[in-house]
Amino acid sequence: MKFAAEYYELTGTKLGRSVMEEIKTGLPSSSARVIGDLLSLTSQETVCLLSTSLTLHNKKNGVLSTISSDKALFIMRVILRAEDIFGDRNHLKTWIRTPNITLSNQQPLHLLHFSIGVESVLDSLLRQKYSFVV
Repeated sequence: MKFAAEYYELTGTKLGRSVMEEIKTGLPSSSARVIGDLLSLTSQETVCLLSTSLTLHNKKNGVLSTISSDKALFIMRVILRAEDIFGDRNHLKTWIRTPNITLSNQQPLHLLHFSIGVESVLDSLLRQKYSFVV
């Protein structure tokens, strides 16, 4: 099932219905904290990245908006792909903040705010996996 692994990493539960239904309902606000922790982001960086509010970010039982839920799943896809390629979360935390030649010398983190940026970051990771770029 598409996005099942990403959903599980964000929520700790298996995807019980379509990912579209989960996005419409909204992922738990704890999903934002998972992303923040995995990327070593501050609370402010996390809420900015996911286009959510600090108040919601701090709620234990809140749900993310449709847009924030969608972003969270795609960002988790980047995280899982990077972990697969690097084999190390510490490398991911460094890489995400390091300007990358395949991304026009931008930090991957700065590109994750937009869907086209997420695609660019995923492409960059694929190039690294197959050694198209040193």
